[in-house]
Amino acid sequence: MGWTKRIDMIRDEVTGEEKAVATWIVPGGTEPGRVPYYTSNLQHALDLAQQLVPAHVGGCSWEEGMGSARINEGPYVQAMNPQTALCIAALLSLR
Repeated sequence: MGWTKRIDMIRDEVTGEEKAVATWIVPGGTEPGRVPYYTSNLQHALDLAQQLVPAHVGGCSWEEGMGSARINEGPYVQAMNPQTALCIAALLSLR
């Protein structure tokens, strides 16, 4: 998706301990950013599906305690919520 992770070593002023801190860099840039919440935000999940499979036909639904999704002629995917199911269906469409 173009996000890159940078690891910086930061020294804790109180303990003197060095800790690794991850920073995500926006696609095509050098500035830090916030990775979208693909599996908890339905719009972000839809954006991911449209980016991975631009000309797709699909959908997702809520069910008792879970969600389902399908893209094109791919498999029906069930997961903990529709957002996660949609992300998995989009990734499976790449096979």
